[in-house]
Amino acid sequence: MMPPCRNRRAHQESTFSASAASSPSWPATSGTTPSPATPSTPGTSPSFFLAGYYWNQKRTVREELTKRNDTLLWPYLSWLVLIGVPFFAWLTARTGSVPVEAIWKTVWGGAFAGRPFSAFWFVTALFFGALLYRWCGSLRWRGSDLRWLPWIPALLGLGIAYATDGLLAKLPLSAGVAVPCLIFVLAGSTAQRHRQSIRHPRTVGLALLAVSAALVIGGVSAPLDLKQADFGTPGVSVAVAVALSFGLTLIAGSIPVCSRFGKNAVSQMAAGGFMVVLTHAAVLSILDTPQSGRLLDFAAAVVVPWTLALLLLQTPWAPFLLGVARWGHAARKDIPRLPDRR
Repeated sequence: MMPPCRNRRAHQESTFSASAASSPSWPATSGTTPSPATPSTPGTSPSFFLAGYYWNQKRTVREELTKRNDTLLWPYLSWLVLIGVPFFAWLTARTGSVPVEAIWKTVWGGAFAGRPFSAFWFVTALFFGALLYRWCGSLRWRGSDLRWLPWIPALLGLGIAYATDGLLAKLPLSAGVAVPCLIFVLAGSTAQRHRQSIRHPRTVGLALLAVSAALVIGGVSAPLDLKQADFGTPGVSVAVAVALSFGLTLIAGSIPVCSRFGKNAVSQMAAGGFMVVLTHAAVLSILDTPQSGRLLDFAAAVVVPWTLALLLLQTPWAPFLLGVARWGHAARKDIPRLPDRR
C-alpha cells in the first residue's frame, strides 16, 4: 500500500524533526558482524523531543499506526532488505557458512543490531513510543482527557532503566527502550505548549545550550546511550538532553529562511535526512571505519547517503525508501513533501 499523505502545514512543521533525525552515529566496532555493543545515535534524543514538540493531537490510534507504518516501517523494512541481503551474502561467502546468529540479531533488532544496521533501533523505538503515547492520549475518564497518564509508563520505564542496567535493551526491536524514551516525547509536547510564552527564543536557547554544556564538560551529566537503555546520570542526563533539544529547537526556529529557493532546499534536505539515519552505518561498514573514527569517513557517511536520498526523492521509490511522497508530485492539498514523524 502506498503511504498516505499530508498537508503543506505538516510538511513545514516536520522540517526540524526530519533534520534532527539525520545526525549520524559514530561507530564503536571496526568489524562487520553485527554487535550489541554499537552505540546510540547522538541525534536521537532531540528527535524524540521533536516528535513530541510537533505532535498532532487529532489522530486516532489507528491513524497513528497507519502514519507510523508509512513514514517509519516502510523505509525500515526496505533498507533492512536492501542492505541485509548483500551484506549477509558477502558474509556467507567470506566465512563459508550462513551467519545464522548475525541474521537473528539483526531481525531481533534494537541493541543487538550492529553495523551496518547501527541506527535501525531508533526507528522501531520511535514507532512503539509514538503508539504508546497515542494510546495513552486516547483514554478518557468521565469525559475528560488524562494528559498526565503517559508520564506514568515513561517514569516507570526510566526507573527500570536505571535499576536494571540494560535490561530493557534486551527486548526485541527496542520496544523496551521505547517506554523510557517516551519521556523525551512528553518533554517536547510540554515545551511546545509553553513556547509562546518565551519572548526571546534565541537568547533562551543559547542559555539552555550553555548551561547544558557546562554540566556535560564539568562531568555532572554523564552521556546517554539510549540504544543500550543507558540514561546516564539519574535525572540529570535526561534533563540536560531535554534542555539541549529545546535550546536547539528555539534557535533553529528563530532563523528565518526568506527565499523560496532556500525553503525548497531545506525541505529537500530534510526529506532525505531519514535515509541518512538508516544508511550511514553501511557506508562506515564498507570503509571499515575504526572505533576512533576518521574525518573523511564521517564526511562520506553523510554526503553519500544524502546525495543518493536527494536523487531517490525524485523517483517513485521515495515513499518506500525515504518515507515521503515523490518530490514534485504533491499537487493535491493532502499530499505532503515531508514525512510527518510527529
